[in-house]
Amino acid sequence: MSNMSEAFDYIAYMPENGQTAEKLVFLCHGYGFNAHFMEKQAMEIQKQCPQAKVIIPHAPSLLDPLDDTTEEESGLRVPKQVVDNDMNVQDMERRQWFSIKGGDMAEITKRSLHIAAKFNTFVDRQRDEHGLTDKDIAFMGLSQGGNICLTAAYTRPNPIACVIGHSTLLTVSPDFQSKPKTLFIYGTAD
Repeated sequence: MSNMSEAFDYIAYMPENGQTAEKLVFLCHGYGFNAHFMEKQAMEIQKQCPQAKVIIPHAPSLLDPLDDTTEEESGLRVPKQVVDNDMNVQDMERRQWFSIKGGDMAEITKRSLHIAAKFNTFVDRQRDEHGLTDKDIAFMGLSQGGNICLTAAYTRPNPIACVIGHSTLLTVSPDFQSKPKTLFIYGTAD
């Protein structure tokens, strides 16, 4: 699946024993990683919620292999990659949801809103394919993926069940279209 207007490439964990999905959980990875980085989280979620289909999309854009950006003039800071022993970031196809290069915070917000709208279209198609409602959907994202999850959740016409943004930055206006249950983890102790 490569047409961004229609879908994202993704990894899916289906409900156990071939059950029909009763819930959809979307996990979005951070800047410089890809969907494989979130597979352990997906397995843990399925242990707790075996009736859920867990979907981990790959961010749409590849990073230049030599791009080791840590801070841009917009003020966004991307921490150095921290990878456990099971994964080597050097061997990973590094991706981003949107470029943090060039532009001020208004431009970054515009990029985030653009991808969040495409993400919501993808979510709606998955929801409709499984005959579910927005109340059957949860988003969880880390870093730049957290920004996409929060932005997508707050700009949907109807609230989803919940959204979690971890180590991220909220760039959209507090003039939200919907207000799902939210856990926003950010700070030195996150």
